[in-house]
Amino acid sequence: MTYTKHDYEYGDLVVLVRGKYNKIEIGEIGIIKERFDFLANIEFPNTSGAFGYDEFVPLEATCK
Repeated sequence: MTYTKHDYEYGDLVVLVRGKYNKIEIGEIGIIKERFDFLANIEFPNTSGAFGYDEFVPLEATCK
């Protein structure tokens, strides 16, 4: 399931589920800093950036 900006608020915890990046790995937890129509700014422990909504899910979704 792909979530949209309406599913998130500032401060929500998310988990990276797609993508290949130098400083972060799939499964890392970040926090939503800002939401836009197609991207969200997420801060991870060692970096931050803009990610498409198909690249992360709410932390709660991984606990089901």
